[in-house]
Amino acid sequence: MKAGATACPETPPTCGHGWARHETGKERIAQADLMAEAVGLDMGLWWTPEAAFLSRLSKADIAGVMREAGCAEDAAKAVERGPKPEGVLQAEKELDGKGWLPAALRMPVRPDGESPD
Repeated sequence: MKAGATACPETPPTCGHGWARHETGKERIAQADLMAEAVGLDMGLWWTPEAAFLSRLSKADIAGVMREAGCAEDAAKAVERGPKPEGVLQAEKELDGKGWLPAALRMPVRPDGESPD
């Protein structure tokens, strides 16, 4: 602790020192989904699966992403078989313009007529 700083003896959020309590799990995700829906956030306009993201996945997961995005099966199989650095670059090219998003960035799909809580 820095000199002159005081420790808060109480646990957030009751201490009144402006600390925010983070909601955990599904409640936090549901709140984020509601906010995204309220402002019309479309992450597909802001995010694409680039090499920095793809390189953190296994070759099998990269191929799965490609299949889910509608890329050619031959291209997905080539990624599974080849060296990972080449597969990442190939996947990046194949996924360009497909609009694929990881589950955490997708808007939830609501049944027809259902409104957010």
